Amino acid sequence: MQTNKILLLNILLFLLIGCKKSVRTQNTANTFDTSKVKKAEILKDKTKYKENVQNKSFVISCGTECAMTYTAEQITKNKSSFKVKFNVDMYTNEEISDSYKETYSFIYDESNNIDKIILEGANRNALETLPIGAKESFVEFSKLLLKPVISSNENYFKFSNSILPYQKKIDINKIIYKSMSVSSINGLSEFACGEEKIRYILLDKTEKIIVILIPFDCGDIPYRYYLITIYNNSVISNLYVEGELYEPESNNAPEKTNFTIDKNSILTVKISNKNFEIGIDEEKKYQISNTGKIIEIK
Repeated sequence: MQTNKILLLNILLFLLIGCKKSVRTQNTANTFDTSKVKKAEILKDKTKYKENVQNKSFVISCGTECAMTYTAEQITKNKSSFKVKFNVDMYTNEEISDSYKETYSFIYDESNNIDKIILEGANRNALETLPIGAKESFVEFSKLLLKPVISSNENYFKFSNSILPYQKKIDINKIIYKSMSVSSINGLSEFACGEEKIRYILLDKTEKIIVILIPFDCGDIPYRYYLITIYNNSVISNLYVEGELYEPESNNAPEKTNFTIDKNSILTVKISNKNFEIGIDEEKKYQISNTGKIIEIK
């Protein structure tokens, strides 16, 4: 019995560094009744990044009638890792018994799978030392860190619900275009290839912002479309979102581009065979600001 108790304390040591009161127990349950933990705010909405990760908590069990809440206070992103500063509250018998800070580095492999979780000041991988329940909580949090930064929707253009989700492909043989004079919108002439009018597809429109798709008629590429935003009668941003490109006098695979818009008005642009290299794919996400600027979500 004494041997089991010593082994348990060694396992929990990684979690309890800085804790003033050690936990004396021989049972590490993987679940805990979180409804009994004061101030524990479980993350439910996983569609946003810092807005939903920072200042949110997850709960892990540290033994019988013992739980710890980890609340993210500061998140710093590096090339292939995140550094997260947590406030840690320890509860014993449903009462808070200690509070302290811990900083962890979440390190990912080339496929964006979590590889290591290192506590600052320690030289051990938490994925190899944590109990199963605690490990699962940290791994789930590591997945949330990879979610893109999405600012409050109040500051961004919202597409009409009637067109969402948008998952279409333009049929160049059947599409019916509208037309407008390039002189009617500041900056539109840059996309008109010298013509006085431009063809377009109206994607969405609000009182201040117009979002259109235009075919790029310059050259001999029949299937290439740009998304253009217009605000206060001026072109604000443009983005190549759909089409196929072929390398001249080559049998290489075409570079294909397509886009979708989800229910949160997030624009996703996918490129396959980028630069005509088979299997080289790219995906980027964007939002449109309330002044019409197309902003990449990092």
